[in-house]
Amino acid sequence: MGRRALTAERFNAVLEIGTALASARDVDALLTLVIERLSGLLSADAATLFVHDAEADALVSRVLRGGGLKELRLNPRDGIVGHVFQTGETLLIPDAYSDGRFNPEVDRQSGFRTRSIIAAPLRHVSGHLLGVVEVMHSKVAAFNGEDRALVEAISAQIAGVLDNVLLVETLRAQNEQLRAALGKERLAAVGQMLSGVLHDLRTPMTIISGYTQLLAEEESAAERAQLAKRVEKQVEHISAMTRETLAFARGERELLVRKVYLQHFCREVEEYLRKEFEPCGVELRMKVSYAGTVRADENKLKRVVYNIARNAAQAMPGGGRFTLTVERDADILVLRFEDTGPGVPPEIADRLFESFVTAGKSGGSGLGLAIVKRIVDAHGGTVSFRSRRDEGTTFEVRLPLGG
Repeated sequence: MGRRALTAERFNAVLEIGTALASARDVDALLTLVIERLSGLLSADAATLFVHDAEADALVSRVLRGGGLKELRLNPRDGIVGHVFQTGETLLIPDAYSDGRFNPEVDRQSGFRTRSIIAAPLRHVSGHLLGVVEVMHSKVAAFNGEDRALVEAISAQIAGVLDNVLLVETLRAQNEQLRAALGKERLAAVGQMLSGVLHDLRTPMTIISGYTQLLAEEESAAERAQLAKRVEKQVEHISAMTRETLAFARGERELLVRKVYLQHFCREVEEYLRKEFEPCGVELRMKVSYAGTVRADENKLKRVVYNIARNAAQAMPGGGRFTLTVERDADILVLRFEDTGPGVPPEIADRLFESFVTAGKSGGSGLGLAIVKRIVDAHGGTVSFRSRRDEGTTFEVRLPLGG
């Protein structure tokens, strides 16, 4: 059975679910309602949302509807669900008992007789698999290609939210360790850092909100697909931002190095910065003389740009100009950031890239430039600045282009 496009009713249901998930406070309660809604749309007899517990290496039921059981813990390498989790492939099984991958043990425990199955991966936009959504029917061949498309669409919505939920849970679990390791003053600074992250979330959420409204009104399937990709990019940015903050708190320096196409990179950066600067009246100028490629961690490279830009915006509350220059110097990528602010205060100039150094800006954490330096150092590059009082500040990042 092939894939089919969603009907208008089901497409609208996906949009409604996505909007509800993005604004949810009690995510677990909402996930339960989402699985209930999905089951209703498919007339399914049972459905389960499995999340991978990395520590126990098990797929654990986070939401379980029907089937007669209260909790399931499955081997992530066994059965239909295990196959989907290992391969990232959505499966539509017309008759479970004639498929060699099906494990009937759960049926034996519950008394439910599984016939048709759709199982879809919970895949983050980065490719990381978080779990599996499985819907079941007691009739053979009860699902079709459109049903499969619906499960995939809703699973993608769930995955985007669930990734951030799991990050928050990880942060909570590490809270006591942080308290012991950081002490009260440093823990307060981490709290300031998280406040800064919440500020940073405002821009991508504004962009997502705008694209979601366009999606709801767009009739062209091709244009809807493009808008959906743009929404996915912003969700990826939010996830990368939270991961970067968590990695900094842990002291991690791991990079995901790949070929970055700077023309596309600069286009995304420009869109983000224009939204960021609009409320504070800062004019953005882009000077891109090199639009080739660089081998780098793209998300972390964006974090370098956004952190420096945010510092500049905070230094120009009454408005000003921010210029981003992208050029090549032999085998080096040069990113130059110039603002027309008041300059770096002399008392912090020697410690500007240290953690928790701030000139008393409202909402500042003192970690933005420390994160910049850590990312640049991890890439084997350099970051420097020059500044004169009342004449602005220029930061220059130099990174090897790589092969």
